[in-house]
Amino acid sequence: MREDGLKQASRLLFRAIVLKRRILSFLSLLLLCGYAHAVAISDIYDVEVPVSGQDPKERAEAVEKGAGMVMDRVAGNSGWRNVLDTAVLAEQAPRLLEEYSYGYAVVDSGSGPRRLLVLKAHYSAQGFENLLSQYKVPVWGRNRPQVLVWMAVEGDRGREILGEGASHHLVAAVKYSGQRWGVPLLLPLMDLQDASSLNTSDLWGFFAEPVEASSTRYSHDSILMVRAYPRSGRWSGLWQLRVSGQKIAEESVEADTVSAMADKMMESVALSLAHKYAVNLGADAQGDEVTVEVSNVTDFRAYADILKYMRQLAPVKKAEPVYVGEDIVRFQLKLNGYPEQLAEHLALQPRLRPELGPSTQEEVGRRLYYSWAGDR
Repeated sequence: MREDGLKQASRLLFRAIVLKRRILSFLSLLLLCGYAHAVAISDIYDVEVPVSGQDPKERAEAVEKGAGMVMDRVAGNSGWRNVLDTAVLAEQAPRLLEEYSYGYAVVDSGSGPRRLLVLKAHYSAQGFENLLSQYKVPVWGRNRPQVLVWMAVEGDRGREILGEGASHHLVAAVKYSGQRWGVPLLLPLMDLQDASSLNTSDLWGFFAEPVEASSTRYSHDSILMVRAYPRSGRWSGLWQLRVSGQKIAEESVEADTVSAMADKMMESVALSLAHKYAVNLGADAQGDEVTVEVSNVTDFRAYADILKYMRQLAPVKKAEPVYVGEDIVRFQLKLNGYPEQLAEHLALQPRLRPELGPSTQEEVGRRLYYSWAGDR
């Protein structure tokens, strides 16, 4: 009898240890995401396509091209062309278009500013999501991580770090390509504080510690380190993407022009981030349900902000409040993806602070706890 009691106690102790490890493991995922600074891209379905005139045939071609540009942004890469035939998109493009107009825009892709006639097109978000889900292509939502870009370039004057105000063509090229691929970019000021905290050789060598330390003054979710240099009429470079202090991607890149090099780089960066944040909206998506409990919700505005944010997240199919207490609100979320994806997206809201709650073994990952930090 005593032996049976010891066995039962051992089993209970083992289950308690396993539960503690699972809780700590999931909490580590939340804390690793940090207090982030996502950017909600409002114009992800808006594009400007250069045209030579307003001829109907050219307009139809521009509408098709614009639809392809939006597809690149929403998918986070051009790989959708391997799944969805371009002929299908050409057929769907007029239906996806909601409105258009003509106007002039100053475009600088890295070869200098040019004033061009453009077709300004706005496409249907729901239409694109339906099309992508039909072909099981993951969708990268509007809330995207802010990428802090540290760039070092080699030229006639040696090596230098390029900041927000630099006139180098690489700055314009990277900004243009970031906008094209839907990656929110932030460049450092490169003022006295930046210049004294980070030297060019550390950035050129991709030494993470001084770069991470210099980045603390900026609101960001990830860091992109770049070194670039011209060689024999071409441009070469290397980039590394870091999230939460960890390297998640690194690649070399080469192209005939600085614009082409920047575009190759930003497509790869977008692909790396989309792998982390894009969600499959298809019929066979995971469909899990998760309860999210948020404390310190003391007024209706906070409640409304939280609910609105959750309903906008790509992994969330449906979000409804199921309990409202004095300062606690509990939401039931039906997901398109996995609970881990939800945690990563919630981490992009800096006012939601992850907490350790009283979850049972069955609830780990299915019941999340946060505290609302209020206006920031």
